[in-house]
Amino acid sequence: MNKNRGIHFISNFNNCKGEESILIDSNLVREWLKNIIKDSRLNIVGDCFYSFGDKCGFTGVIILAESHVSIHTWPELKKVDCDVYVCNVTQDNTSKAEYIYLALKSLYQPDYENFYKVER
Repeated sequence: MNKNRGIHFISNFNNCKGEESILIDSNLVREWLKNIIKDSRLNIVGDCFYSFGDKCGFTGVIILAESHVSIHTWPELKKVDCDVYVCNVTQDNTSKAEYIYLALKSLYQPDYENFYKVER
C-alpha cells in the first residue's frame, strides 16, 4: 500500500500535433477519455464538459470515485492543460493515473510540456 494519500499528475501540453478535432470537439474527447478511464479500471461517477463555441476550445471534468480527470483546450494556441488525480487510500492507483496521463499525452502529441507529479 502506498503511504501517500494520492498522486496528482498535472501537465500543460504545448504546440500539440494531434488532429484539430481533439482540440475543439468536447463530445469526441469525452467519449474517448471515458473509454481510457474504463480501460484503466478506475470508476466514473459523473462528468461535465463545456464547449466555448464553434471552432473554440472546451473544458471538461470527469469525476471519479477515486478523484478526477480534467482537461482544458485552447485550439488557437494548440495548447491543452490537464490533470489526473487519484486517491491511494485503500489501494495504490498510481499506475492507473499514469496510464490516463500517458494516453492524453499520446493523443495530443505535444512538442513540449510542463509536467508536475505531486504526491499528496
